[in-house]
Amino acid sequence: MVNHQVSEWEAIALNKAGKTIPTSYLENVKKVVQENQGKFRLITDTERYTLGILAAGGDPTNIGGYNLVESIYNGNVTKQGLNGVAYALIALDSAKFKIPDLATWNRDKLLAQLLQKQNKDGGWAWDESTNSDIDTTGMILTALAPYKNQTGVKEKVDAAVQYLSTHYQNAKIDNSSTAAQVVIALSALGIDANGSLFTKENNSLVQYLLSFQNKDGGFDWKGGDVSDVFSTAEGIQGLAAYQLYATGKGSLYQLPLAAQTTVKENSTTPAVKQPLTQSVVVESSNSKVSTKGNPLPNTATNTYNLLILGIFLMMIGLVFYLREKKRNA
Repeated sequence: MVNHQVSEWEAIALNKAGKTIPTSYLENVKKVVQENQGKFRLITDTERYTLGILAAGGDPTNIGGYNLVESIYNGNVTKQGLNGVAYALIALDSAKFKIPDLATWNRDKLLAQLLQKQNKDGGWAWDESTNSDIDTTGMILTALAPYKNQTGVKEKVDAAVQYLSTHYQNAKIDNSSTAAQVVIALSALGIDANGSLFTKENNSLVQYLLSFQNKDGGFDWKGGDVSDVFSTAEGIQGLAAYQLYATGKGSLYQLPLAAQTTVKENSTTPAVKQPLTQSVVVESSNSKVSTKGNPLPNTATNTYNLLILGIFLMMIGLVFYLREKKRNA
């Protein structure tokens, strides 16, 4: 994978596999964000860039002067169907970003949007139709994973897991990308993709995913010996997710925001590290926040000048009064 251009999904996989992400990745993303002035036609572009930036150790709330996280919670997340909604929740939860009270979307709204679109068979369809598909169901389960024990969520998750299990048992999972999405979802939920629920004829879902890996290390989509970049990225994400599950080290999209250091006002001002769970906006797409405050009006000097003027006028008045009194004597 590292012999090809690293995209957002590869960056996430490399991060979770404990590998080094090329420094050029973050530099390239910064240029793309600046060229587009922080605005992308597809909300999923904003969401995947947010995840990739986090994986590479960057801050998506201030990348090239733009706040991508704000563009998510104030964006049109439903424009691309349920994929946009699912990855909005995944991106916002990835580093536990704080969402303002007046934001267009919050976690409760995103959850409600996903839950109410579940079909009777337990799955979801990206276009919100009644024709559920496995990939979308896996993605949405990954988004729901942090909330899996909440009332009203658990029942939905259980039904979706059964939907996926049935489809695997019936050989409906027939390519590496779909297998990877399901492994990612199950691992986030704490369900063993190598267990009996996802085993058919002694072949588990993890083993099935591994069957698509070729001698060059890459993955192909649906069988054969020619690897492709997309299938490889999804395949390694699935393996990284399962490894995280097996070692009890969280899920694929847990990407804490690296500690950021504020700009020093002068050499005597210590740098302050921002909390990991908060989003700190240094620059937005419309304005820059200066680290220097405007000076307060010099009200003390003005008052002093008025006092001196008043005393001077009183002295003139006193002299005038004494001269008039002497003249009239």
